[in-house]
Amino acid sequence: MLKVILMALVTSGIWLLIIKLYEGKYSKPLSFMLWSGLMGGAFSVQFALIFNSILQDVFGNIYNEIGSERPVFSLFLAYYIGLNEELWKFLSAVLIIKWGKVKLNHPLDIMLLGITVSMGFELFENISYGEHYGWSLVFWRSLLPGHALYGAAWSFGLMEYFRENRSVSGLQLLILSWFMAAALHATYDYFIFLNKSWTLCFAVVLTWALIIILHFYLRRIQALRPFSRPNEKVPESENTSMYSNCGKHPAVLAKAIYLSDDSAKKLDRLRVTKKQQTGNKYNRSQYMQLIISGMFQLMKSEKLNLDL
Repeated sequence: MLKVILMALVTSGIWLLIIKLYEGKYSKPLSFMLWSGLMGGAFSVQFALIFNSILQDVFGNIYNEIGSERPVFSLFLAYYIGLNEELWKFLSAVLIIKWGKVKLNHPLDIMLLGITVSMGFELFENISYGEHYGWSLVFWRSLLPGHALYGAAWSFGLMEYFRENRSVSGLQLLILSWFMAAALHATYDYFIFLNKSWTLCFAVVLTWALIIILHFYLRRIQALRPFSRPNEKVPESENTSMYSNCGKHPAVLAKAIYLSDDSAKKLDRLRVTKKQQTGNKYNRSQYMQLIISGMFQLMKSEKLNLDL
């Protein structure tokens, strides 16, 4: 048993150190990540186990007959487990943010917190599997950190929920991301349940494909601007977005589309004038309309010079 625990701790620790490399200048103490992973993992795995056991009691022996001979029941069980386990991991992360009074400086903080909690869940799950099947299974499961990947899916929705200031659209995206995480989890479990050579290979390929996608996605999140505080002016250089350039200063955006400096300044003055007339804060759609209309006005006046 000691060998199982050590194997689970070592492999989870290696993945935790790898995840910590993505923090950049918004780094949090390693002790916080350890505390979040252990507390969040312990909380979520206990409640997930309770509700998984309830389903096992309801179906009895059929629960243990999953596989290619019962594909429909295997699919149902995979989705039940996916929805159940991702729900409790998500709630654990929310409770840590709420009750732990976590200071969220950057969207990346939310993503890494969700991944860390999911890794804590996988740690305790690996110990449970290792107790029954030996330490070698813990080693092979550690090569496929599925729970961290599924946690990244709903962490994306949680991140956008905070970035959208807890709006209705942010909540809708959060719910959708939780379903997406559960679907990824269920897909992996289903192919494992079928227990065929090609399904096992597919599960491995799927997991590593998601690892590669997550790598590039975390790199892009690093470019997002940090969360602003009340009465805090966000530096123009940090006011960037991975989804749209509308959040940039018009002068910067104009340069990005090859406008000359002189035209960019005129476009900036147009924005200021328009805002003074309405007195309203623009959303992204209105902001883009303003930029496009400004470009057409400059083109009409024949003062638009392209620098190609």
